[in-house]
Amino acid sequence: CVVCAHARHRLLGIFSEVSAALSDGRPYLVSGSPGPTAADISLAALTACLLRPPNYSGKLGIVLPELPGLMVLAEKLRSTRAGQHVIHMYTQHRMPAPG
Repeated sequence: CVVCAHARHRLLGIFSEVSAALSDGRPYLVSGSPGPTAADISLAALTACLLRPPNYSGKLGIVLPELPGLMVLAEKLRSTRAGQHVIHMYTQHRMPAPG
């Protein structure tokens, strides 16, 4: 699917840009910020359904293992600095889901 390939390419590009922004060791996307900003929260919220970080409580209509290509992409994104930032946002700044 051409659209899928384009979306995958764009997503990898965005994660590369975010990883580069975090490469100086800053804890949040906005340099000098004492805590998470709207940029950090947006990145985490918009990618959590794919990355499935700890404390993620969203419901999915599909199970990722049923889509091997999507699982490969998710693992690749999780391994980036940006992906690790999303995981950090969920483990450090989100309360566990009730239940």
